[in-house]
Amino acid sequence: IFDFTIVAISLVPTSSGFEILRILRVLRLLRLVTVIPQMRKIVMALIKVIPGMASVAALVLLFFYIFAIMATQLYSESFPQWFGTLGDSFYTLFQVMTLESWSMGIVRPIMEVHPHAWTFFIPFIFIVTFIMINLIITVVVDAMGEINKEEELAIVSEIHRNDNNINCEISILREEIKELKELIISQNKKA
Repeated sequence: IFDFTIVAISLVPTSSGFEILRILRVLRLLRLVTVIPQMRKIVMALIKVIPGMASVAALVLLFFYIFAIMATQLYSESFPQWFGTLGDSFYTLFQVMTLESWSMGIVRPIMEVHPHAWTFFIPFIFIVTFIMINLIITVVVDAMGEINKEEELAIVSEIHRNDNNINCEISILREEIKELKELIISQNKKA
């Protein structure tokens, strides 16, 4: 179905507004995920991690919302370009979270007007950037651990099945040996 969709998209005429769909042919490279076992394992972990990621994302959004309201209240009059509206505050705090020119571009200019602004930004960076990113990493690593554990259990159960098969075969062979011994003994008595 995936290949059919990609090929069908590539057959769409280029004269219409569907040129962007032809670019999607590059998605055929995603088939590599099914070919390479290690990639398949990582994709399975990412799929398995979606509920945990949603929880972490909701927590990050909650912290962002709280800090955006506080930033808008504290700094909207002095810096309306960064904190004039709640949306501006969200965008500025996202820039701070990604640590993209947060110090020289945002915090230091604010600290020239509000010297204690660091008491707002440093906890924000610790909570949202470091703690939340580590939570995301924890969720992903936990999912990978679960997948490894499932693989180990599958291997162990396969070994147990093989052991049981071998034990059954050994029992059958012992019975056959016993029957052969009895047959040899009975033939020796006749002779």
